[in-house]
Amino acid sequence: MNLRLTTPPALEPVTLTEAKAWLRVDGEEEDVLILGLIQAARSYVEDFTRRALVSQTWALALDRFPCTREITLPRPPLVSVSSVEYIDSDGATQTLSADDYHVDARSEPGRVVLRATSSWPAVDCQPNAVVVTYVAGYGTPSQVPQGIKTAIRWMIGHWFRHRAHVNIGNIVNQIPDTTDSLLWQFRVPVIA
Repeated sequence: MNLRLTTPPALEPVTLTEAKAWLRVDGEEEDVLILGLIQAARSYVEDFTRRALVSQTWALALDRFPCTREITLPRPPLVSVSSVEYIDSDGATQTLSADDYHVDARSEPGRVVLRATSSWPAVDCQPNAVVVTYVAGYGTPSQVPQGIKTAIRWMIGHWFRHRAHVNIGNIVNQIPDTTDSLLWQFRVPVIA
């Protein structure tokens, strides 16, 4: 499985204004740093929870269609499937008709499920023979759960105040325990 972000989120789940209010920063001298911390915190949270926060587009590449009747799509919540493309036996790229599958955006993670009357096309097993392009995320920043946004603010605050690793004995405290505690409830199990 090869998963690639093709269109990153246009907005961050926490705005510069929200982060500055959390940090109690009034001036503009630290804006570039704070914007970088927001992006880094969002990236950490997405990797830790295995979720997409604000709408973004992903491409999942497989070497062949699965033996089962479904393709599970990482980085929930799933919003929509843009296309299911595959390389046919002649080496030409084809698009599977949307009439042949159902998009299950309700499940987490979401999935593409073959309809009862359909079957996967025959493809030769080769690198990236099947590519599913889809949109995932909660939508807008206001739709991201507050627990996730609070964890992001905690991380920003921690990194802003401690611009280097904080060593406590033999323990390096890079991420506050509060952050991970908030995020565990949102973590998606590993997809087999």
